[in-house]
Amino acid sequence: MTLAEIIALRKQYKISQIKLAEASGFSPATISSWELKKSVPTERELTRLEGTLNSIIRDIDTNVKDIRKKRIKK
Repeated sequence: MTLAEIIALRKQYKISQIKLAEASGFSPATISSWELKKSVPTERELTRLEGTLNSIIRDIDTNVKDIRKKRIKK
């Protein structure tokens, strides 16, 4: 996954830079620097970001499904 794809998914799922930074172990300033193209993440860093983002999205999707199931049961 490219940085552009990571940024697009982060924005689509309304995940803040701070939340992504906290979950991935990077500083918010680092995430911001990459998104503003002031610096470039290494392949290893991109892989770490991708894994973290996928985990957050999976949690969001699971929570949405759980909420929908609860609404259907009512």
